[in-house]
Amino acid sequence: MTLRDDILEKIRVERDKQISKGYTLENDEDYSQELTWAAISYAYPRNLKEGSKTSPTTWPWDEKYWKPGTEEDDLIKAAALIVARLEVLHALGEQKSFKDRVQANLYHANVKSPLRQATEDTPLGKVC
Repeated sequence: MTLRDDILEKIRVERDKQISKGYTLENDEDYSQELTWAAISYAYPRNLKEGSKTSPTTWPWDEKYWKPGTEEDDLIKAAALIVARLEVLHALGEQKSFKDRVQANLYHANVKSPLRQATEDTPLGKVC
């Protein structure tokens, strides 16, 4: 087994552990964006969180769910969270264009941004 195989196996084991705790695809679909922020939190440079057991400001959930470990452990958790996010993207069929994703996010957030207004009110929406 190569070093890469060993690392990928650790990521698979971590993702399996998350699933066994109930963090399944069905659950993750409700927290799709939060998965990305959680991954960012665990991947945050070690020297910026050293000695701190409190979650970074990017952590999307309650403090009680923040469980930092060694730098390697945290990176493995980050990678497993990215895998979970990718599973959601594929399950929801979100292999759409960037414009489609932006419009969907703006629609769901009910934000009247310049981009949304431009795509609704002008020919720009037909070009993008």
